[in-house]
Amino acid sequence: ASVLQAVFNPRNWEFVAVYIVVGGFFAGLVFSTCVVSIPMVLDRDTDAITAGLASIQAVALRTGPLVLWGALIVLLVLGAMLLPWALGLLVVGPWLGHATWHAYRGCFDWRD
Repeated sequence: ASVLQAVFNPRNWEFVAVYIVVGGFFAGLVFSTCVVSIPMVLDRDTDAITAGLASIQAVALRTGPLVLWGALIVLLVLGAMLLPWALGLLVVGPWLGHATWHAYRGCFDWRD
């Protein structure tokens, strides 16, 4: 049997469910530490720990909008990868980068 047939066999639904839950937890952890930390490091010349903690704080204070933002990222990247050779990423990548910058600026009230 192929790997896909083995994984999606109805007898393995427990494995698939646990895999999705554990994978989703780790994906959420990575997202919450990185969602605004990379723009912060570039903008404020701060260290990675401080930026990661600020990112976690931003997610804790604005959970709904940032969960929606994470879901949009997943949907846009998956949609972009449907084109041959994932050429859609040439459009979606810079667009998400620009939108992430605005999400970062909207999460914090900087007095410049």
